[in-house]
Amino acid sequence: MKNKSEHHNHTDGQKCFACEHGADKVRELEQDMIKKHGWFIHYVPEDYSNSPVTGTNIHTHHLDDKYGHPDIQIIVPLPQNTAIQIIHNAVDLIADGAVFNTSSYYDKILGGGYNVRFIEAEECDRKVLRMILPDKDGFLEESLMKDEFYKSQFTLS
Repeated sequence: MKNKSEHHNHTDGQKCFACEHGADKVRELEQDMIKKHGWFIHYVPEDYSNSPVTGTNIHTHHLDDKYGHPDIQIIVPLPQNTAIQIIHNAVDLIADGAVFNTSSYYDKILGGGYNVRFIEAEECDRKVLRMILPDKDGFLEESLMKDEFYKSQFTLS
């Protein structure tokens, strides 16, 4: 892993965990999370050069090993705690037996009456289920979304 600061900028002078502690500490933390939980989350901030079209790449690793379920990705820039909570909500449902697919809507992940859906995507050459978050009007269909930013969740390159 190269020094990530070569690949992205920090907002408001705050360093990300990788830049502050180094790649070895990141790998150590990942291994600790695998031993403790069987999976982990990467929160890759905006401006990282390998991130999708939105610049943000929040995703899981090892859900397939732990639960036989594809890993999950979110590409909407969200505060770290919010993104982690949303992914934990989804993984809690998976742990209880839920299997997410691309043909259904799910109402127990976000709460507040909002649904999410999933599309197939790739993250670093592996297949994941990208969680599509609703736009400000609650739409999950690309054709109904007015905001180009939310539509960009459907961009697969």
